[in-house]
Amino acid sequence: MQHDSNYDTPDTFAHLFFCLDGRIGRGHFWLGWIAIILVSLIAQFIDSVLPFGIIAFIACVLMLWPMIAVSVKRCHDHDKSGWWCLMVLIPVYGIFFLVVFLGFMRGTDDANRFGLPVIPLRAS
Repeated sequence: MQHDSNYDTPDTFAHLFFCLDGRIGRGHFWLGWIAIILVSLIAQFIDSVLPFGIIAFIACVLMLWPMIAVSVKRCHDHDKSGWWCLMVLIPVYGIFFLVVFLGFMRGTDDANRFGLPVIPLRAS
């Protein structure tokens, strides 16, 4: 795929889940959250099979940073500070913010203070 210098894309798995800099689009946001949810579901299943229930707790703690990193980069796509992610702590409105604002609303079209716009994910 040809890389257009007017766009950016998450470089690696590590950048998507562990770095707070840059921007990601809606597609990368949803892929990140699906991966996080799958890890959590697998941990819950393992806990239901094993006699002790620590695996889901460990997975939850380990998934906290990737959840923050994916959400912060999505805020950056809207030219908002990562601190906007704290809105998730507001009852009822927090879920609305996470799903609608980060998941469905388009980010800024041009470069902003957090970098170039991202290349949208496309089915090939």
